[in-house]
Amino acid sequence: MLKIRNTVLAAGLALLVLAGVAQAATINYGDYFGIGAGQVDFINVREASATDPYPANDPLYGAPIRDGNRLIFTPLTFASFASNGAADTTSGTLSMIIRADVGQFLTSIFIRETGDFSLLGVGTPATSATINGLLTITELAPGSAPTITSTLGVMPAAPYALPADMAGEFVATTEIDVSGLGFTEVVLNFNNNLQTTSENGTVSFIQKKTVVITVNPEIPEPATLSLLAISGVVLLRRRTRR
Repeated sequence: MLKIRNTVLAAGLALLVLAGVAQAATINYGDYFGIGAGQVDFINVREASATDPYPANDPLYGAPIRDGNRLIFTPLTFASFASNGAADTTSGTLSMIIRADVGQFLTSIFIRETGDFSLLGVGTPATSATINGLLTITELAPGSAPTITSTLGVMPAAPYALPADMAGEFVATTEIDVSGLGFTEVVLNFNNNLQTTSENGTVSFIQKKTVVITVNPEIPEPATLSLLAISGVVLLRRRTRR
């Protein structure tokens, strides 16, 4: 899985990665339905990679575990490695449909991931490791498909580079607040990239250890519930007349 590949770390690379994901083999982990009141459904959970396509390479995220309204991924091979003047990019995209329980709306979608990095050798900032990501939420509703995006924030801030940064851990988060928008079902796409560069005699490495997606639903106010009930009755009468 770990590879040494010459790449050009330029702004245009992100566009190439996103375009290539559509052509990469998709790994589908299936559906994770809520089993109690207030639990959301995670539908058609899948991943794809333009840089490490399956089945030539192992899955990057791996199958998740559900814990309430959370999906927990423990990646084993989502890493980037470069040495002796090489550079590398590892990119993976998670996709799924998230649906609120009946009578509820989605409030927010929060992603938190952890990992670590190490830089070895005597070098300059040309030996580096970095992480970036983009979360996109698109509403699924007749006649409406607003899209909201949020970039991944990383602490400590990336990139990490010689000689100042030798090794450490990072925490990256991103959140999209959809409270008050009336969203009940959305498509989630989360593109995640790890990049490393190196010089002769140096090594750079960065990896993800956990990725957790947390969805927060909300119960409408009683007045809103009444309106929903009335709307349902009206719709039923219209269908009956037909």
